[in-house]
Amino acid sequence: MGVLEAVRRHGGYVAAALFLAVAVLLFSTFRAPPPPNAYFTIDGGATYFVAPLQVPPFSYQGKEAVQALLFTADGGATTFVGYLLRYTPDGKMKMKARLSDPKTPTGPIPPEWTEVKRPGSDSWVKGVALFSGPPAAQSSGATYGEIVDVTGPNKKPAFPVGAD
Repeated sequence: MGVLEAVRRHGGYVAAALFLAVAVLLFSTFRAPPPPNAYFTIDGGATYFVAPLQVPPFSYQGKEAVQALLFTADGGATTFVGYLLRYTPDGKMKMKARLSDPKTPTGPIPPEWTEVKRPGSDSWVKGVALFSGPPAAQSSGATYGEIVDVTGPNKKPAFPVGAD
């Protein structure tokens, strides 16, 4: 039986198979991409895990999870946690609103929405708006700007590492 004869005899099946193939192709082409991943920690940066990006802090395995920002200073051969980040209650509300509204312009996250700390530190440093006064400091004396200005071992420049 030739191809044309098979189409004549089983045209309905061929049309259904062709429709299904086109539907699968369109679905795989136009579906929304998965959310990006990020690094998070529940133990002060000693270890970290990858999860879909969400606004920290959030509960994970019964503990508070915060974002762990990973860096490299050797082209990616090794990575380290440069600092931890979480949103203030007000900042978390504003960030969730920003993410839920596709009309909201994206851009830098205002520092005053967040708090940061170095791995292993107990105290968080709140970000401040530009020109709003002197920066807050960690009990170690480090300011927000000093914490987020990450360098690698031997003061080599450090570069962020993505989770995707």
